[in-house]
Parts: sequence; structure tokens; C-alpha cells
Amino acid sequence: MAMHRNTGSQQGRKYRTSAYYAATKRTIATPQRRLVKRKRTRYLRVFAVLFFFLCMSSIIVLNVDAFKVKVVEITGVKRANAEQMYEDSQISIGENLFTLPVGTIKHSIESQPLVKSVSVHRVVPSKVRIKVYERQPFAYITNGRQYYLVDSDMIILEKLSGVSDPRLLRIHSDAVKHADIGQKLVFPYQDILMRMYRTDGANLKKRYGIIRFDHRGIKVILRDGTYVLLGDGSDIEKKLMLVPIVYRKLKEAGEKFEGLNFELLSVPSFIPAKG
Repeated sequence: MAMHRNTGSQQGRKYRTSAYYAATKRTIATPQRRLVKRKRTRYLRVFAVLFFFLCMSSIIVLNVDAFKVKVVEITGVKRANAEQMYEDSQISIGENLFTLPVGTIKHSIESQPLVKSVSVHRVVPSKVRIKVYERQPFAYITNGRQYYLVDSDMIILEKLSGVSDPRLLRIHSDAVKHADIGQKLVFPYQDILMRMYRTDGANLKKRYGIIRFDHRGIKVILRDGTYVLLGDGSDIEKKLMLVPIVYRKLKEAGEKFEGLNFELLSVPSFIPAKG
């Protein structure tokens, strides 16, 4: 019996201890919850004040005259039409500077065929600055009658009756298809020309004066008048890489030559100068 009473007493103390700790925990937790609640309320008030000022600032910025567009500046235009660019941009004088759709304006102007790329910037308080990067001349392509000034993508920049800039590369082909300014020029040897450009584009204009494409093959003329026979375009990349090497070796050896023959890559040769 004594053991039974002791066990009951221990269980009672156990239950009382658990209840005591639970009540103590609630007592301690209550001030913590109040503190957290106060901090949350304070943050909400600060956020509400900031949000209010942000809304008011936005309303002021969107309606104040100082931030309305007064000047549209377009630079970098030589061949393209600046007035057409302004119309395509659809920018209205008096429009709010900060609501301008810069991405849409950029895309609209870049749709012009003579334009390579465009940058559009807002200049506070009331200016829009548009910088145009036009397509740059790469070469003249001609069939002997009409001359087309093109960029490296074969987009026609100008149509001419002759060469106005002798520093540019001249490309002769007997099968150039007629096209207008802003269109892509197409001719049968275009793929070979693009392979030549990808291989030695940095030196193509500096090293060569004329490239001729016809049924007899490819013939290039260097700036000093030396001609190079390249055959039908096979192994054109390797041949172009060999041209300056062979040219330099022959010059160092004191050989006098008027041309190089790379029609067969396995047996390159040179044509001695006459006389």
C-alpha cells in the first residue's frame, strides 16, 4: 500500500510539473508575441508611408512639364533618312520622358534596311538621344554596267555608275541580279565570297583590290597589281592563307613575278614577270 501511494504521489507531481511549465511558457511567450506584433505594425506603417510617397512622386514626375519631351536628337545618320526615323520612332513632343517605350523605338528604327543597330537614351529632364549605327561600305559589286555599294551582309547601300572610293574592294561577276537600295544583292558566287570574308575578312579590303568571278574561276588582283588564280573555289580557305606566305617568300628570294597560280593547291606556282 505504501508503494501504491508513493507512485500516485509521483504521478501527481509529474502532472503538476507539466502544467506548471506549460503555464510558465505561455507567460513568457505572451510578451514576445506582443513585441513581434509591435515590430510588425511599425514596419507596416513605414511601408505604407514609403508607398504613399512613392505614389505621389510618380504622379508628380508623370505630370510635371519639366519631364516632358522637348528635344529628339538623332546622330550617326549619313545614308539613311533621319526624318523617316523620327516618324518610325512615334515619339511625340510633350510626351512624358519616363513613359517612352525605349525598346519599341529601338526596334522600329532598326527595321530600316540601311541601319545596323540603334541605341536610345533618355536624357533628363526633356531630351531623347538616338544614336544610329549605319551599315558600313564593304565593297563594290558590278556586272560591268551597274555598280552596287554593299556592306558585309550584301545589303545594297548605294547604286552607282562607277567607283567613287578606290580604297574599297571591287568584285566583278557576270551574273549579278538587279536589286534596289536596302535589298540583299544575290549573285552565283556569293557563298564563295562569304567564305573568303570569314577566312580573311580583316585583310580582304587591304590586301586585294579586285576579285573576279566567272566561268573560268576566281581571280584576285592584289593592291600592287599582282594577280592570283584561285580556281573554282575549292579549298578557298587554305589558298587564301597561303597567298601572303608564298608572296613574301618569293619577294625575299628576289623572284620577279606577275602572278600566282593556286588553282591546284597541291602544286602552287608563280608566273614569271615578262621581260
